[in-house]
Amino acid sequence: MSIVDNRKAYHDYFIEEKFEAGLSLEGWEVKAIRAGRAQLKEAYVVVKDGQIMLIGAHVTPLTTASTHVHPDPTRTRASWLLHKSEISRLVGQVERAGYTLVPLNLHYSKGRVKLDIGLAKGKKQYDKRATIKEREWAREQQRLIGDRTGSATHGARRMTLAMAQREDVRAASGWSARNARAAATPVRVAASSVAGSSVSV
Repeated sequence: MSIVDNRKAYHDYFIEEKFEAGLSLEGWEVKAIRAGRAQLKEAYVVVKDGQIMLIGAHVTPLTTASTHVHPDPTRTRASWLLHKSEISRLVGQVERAGYTLVPLNLHYSKGRVKLDIGLAKGKKQYDKRATIKEREWAREQQRLIGDRTGSATHGARRMTLAMAQREDVRAASGWSARNARAAATPVRVAASSVAGSSVSV
């Protein structure tokens, strides 16, 4: 379950791989993050002394935080639950292949707050423009699909109404025809009766 996403990361970078890591958090930070009071927009990830460090993430403490706690909203937070082999590989990619580590989101996993880290390469300006165009085109497609669905629904309703009106007309016509036949039947019976009586005379 996602708590907060770093949309800027997907705008500025190509994300080639993702890694999930735990975070070393204080009690007030866990409560604030659960309340959605966290921001990753200006955050970044570095490797220091064999550890993955989250720097610049902003966690706003709750007003109900204990008075003896002195929270630092932008303190450096260590990430853990990454294997040494994974950390070594990330270090190699960053130092030798020109990759960058970026925080992607904070989310829950088995009741704990976790951080998704992206192995990324920076986008050029024309790449960013292409990303914007793709996002706008996706929105336009959704709008067009919605319009078509609405038009189809409206058309179906009109067709159903027209069919119902047609059935009403047919039913009314059938009722009139039956009434006409019923009205004509006694007249024919009366005529035959009169003919029979004249023969007997």
